[in-house]
Amino acid sequence: MAFARVFSFGGVGGEDLGLDVIVIGGGIGGLCLAQGLRKTGVSVVVYEKGPRGVDPRWLQGYQIHIDPNGAKALQDCLTPPIWGALVANAYEPSAGFQVLTEQMKQIAFVEPEIMNRSSHVPIDRATLREMLLEGLDEVVHFGKEFVRYEQAHQGKVKALFEHGSSAIGDVLVGADGTGSKVCKQYLPQAHIVDTDFVGAACRLPINSRDRDYLPEHFLTRLTSIVAHSGYMIVTFAAFLAAASTNVFNSGLGLPSYPVARIQVSMSCNFG
Repeated sequence: MAFARVFSFGGVGGEDLGLDVIVIGGGIGGLCLAQGLRKTGVSVVVYEKGPRGVDPRWLQGYQIHIDPNGAKALQDCLTPPIWGALVANAYEPSAGFQVLTEQMKQIAFVEPEIMNRSSHVPIDRATLREMLLEGLDEVVHFGKEFVRYEQAHQGKVKALFEHGSSAIGDVLVGADGTGSKVCKQYLPQAHIVDTDFVGAACRLPINSRDRDYLPEHFLTRLTSIVAHSGYMIVTFAAFLAAASTNVFNSGLGLPSYPVARIQVSMSCNFG
């Protein structure tokens, strides 16, 4: 995230701190920040260039695994009802984490007790985004393409959008991704460095016939396959919690959409 101005602030839920924050980008980072700021009494508005509906790109790739530190931070940003709904719609925790060679020989194994859902939260990207949008109907504005910002009167900052609209606040936050326009203007000397690693991801549904061809540990464990030839494959079989249905339902009146009950996600990295 890039900050046009930085303040140190804090407060308790509902307390008006007289601070107006503008967030550019309505992805996971921007929405989590908005939830946390509202919870601490900070006025915040989010501007997202995309539509309100689920972008097809959000339905691609593997699920997001939130580790204990991330889960604690996310819980602190959310109200108890939203956090409870998020956990209820997360995937079942894996039965441990294994590292294998390309010949399926086990190199390492992490016990499932360490991967429990009270601390590790595996969740679908689109589901997580819907959870983070809860209660932000009047906060998030869609279809707003950020163009640039400029300093305004009395130390404020002005964000300008396509078609001539604008917004003024005390703090501007760039949560608009790797190619952040806020960052490019604020830190023009900063550049993205190519690490020479390439990653590819896919998500594959599994039916009962296909399942018979897979070893049981592939369906129950988070698996990393490390080969000597310079690539790594990570697989994860995703199961919705027993209390969930095959339709996403937050219990908070959010739109429903179908999700696969069993799926294998694969990520490949080449170096």
